[in-house]
Amino acid sequence: WTDRVGPEKLRNVPAMVRWNTDKRYLAELDGAGLPVPPTLLIAPGGSVPDFGGRVVIKPVCGAGARDTGVFDDDNRDEGLDLITKLGEQDEIAMIQPYISWIDERGETAVMFFGGRFAYALKKKAFLPESGVAPVKPGTTVAAGMFDEDLMSLVEASPQEIELGAETVAWLARRFGS
Repeated sequence: WTDRVGPEKLRNVPAMVRWNTDKRYLAELDGAGLPVPPTLLIAPGGSVPDFGGRVVIKPVCGAGARDTGVFDDDNRDEGLDLITKLGEQDEIAMIQPYISWIDERGETAVMFFGGRFAYALKKKAFLPESGVAPVKPGTTVAAGMFDEDLMSLVEASPQEIELGAETVAWLARRFGS
């Protein structure tokens, strides 16, 4: 789709949009020294290590918290079932440590346009305490994504803006624009 539309009609070059649709990009960001959560990838049929605490499991390609859940050693079998499901769909699963402070503070998205900071949004936590996120009936999207107060406009901290600017600069070097 991005190639058909072409770079002259998109705000981001097709290669960047393609790259950003697969969360395996986290390894490249990590290699560039940008802070990302430790991420373990599990190919279809691959072996799964002990969780070693609470983890989030999700597909590397997806949105709306589709097939995403929170697991620990107490409900490991349910987590393994999700990894198996993803493998049967020929999808790579990713496992990341559960970041507990997101429950209290949420996640901040800093928006940049033309390389300049524009505004910030806060997304509240909505994953269940344990298990796969419930889906809104008639969709494949997690019900929490439809909460009216899921996102709110916030003031970004200087550190969040600085990290966003570093990331935007890295992306400009990586994709040549």
